[in-house]
Amino acid sequence: MDSGTAASTVSAAELVETSQPTRGRARRLKSEGSESARDALLRVMVKTIDEHGEPGVRLEKVLHEANSSVSSMYHHFGNLAGLIEAAQIVRFRRTQQMDLEFFRDGLKEVSTLSEFRELVVTGMSRAFHADRRITRAQRVNVLGRSYQNPHYAEQLRELQREANVALIDALVLAQARDLIPAHVDVELAAAWWATMTSGRYFVELLDDPSLEERWNGLAKQFVFTILEIAE
Repeated sequence: MDSGTAASTVSAAELVETSQPTRGRARRLKSEGSESARDALLRVMVKTIDEHGEPGVRLEKVLHEANSSVSSMYHHFGNLAGLIEAAQIVRFRRTQQMDLEFFRDGLKEVSTLSEFRELVVTGMSRAFHADRRITRAQRVNVLGRSYQNPHYAEQLRELQREANVALIDALVLAQARDLIPAHVDVELAAAWWATMTSGRYFVELLDDPSLEERWNGLAKQFVFTILEIAE
């Protein structure tokens, strides 16, 4: 996807007009101060894709809401495609953080195997809750964009490695506290977890609550078996 494709609805005259912030917009920029032009563009683009998808991106609207200009976009991101790519990376990272932080924080309070099992079950309930449908759909949307885009795919690959390492570190800590057997392959467990949580999207596509509930039960059995923490 190139900038011309994404911005096909923007005329040359509109580009000239939006390339220069109005005085009122400039004043708002100065008064807000705490948010850089780059951050504003990213924030608005993430919000736009969340609400409308990439087909709903309209450059003039993004620039207006971000109080920014075409020249600023080119300076920070190279072109519109670069801005969209950066926003998708932000969306991908965002979906990784929620449950990992919950698990790491909860692990600090756990001292027995029973409490650890409860933490795992609670974490899974959070991860597979209906409220997370949109988050999973966003993740799949971001992953789909990596097809035939090696540079973008490499960025996602690095983010996934970071997420895996963070989960591995937490699982190693659980092993050190005898909550998980030392011989359990925590690297494999972390990779499997990433696959499972993203893959639930395809179950949700069927819109069958009974199937989703049974899937949750099967996923719990698998997690307990892989970590060898079954009762």
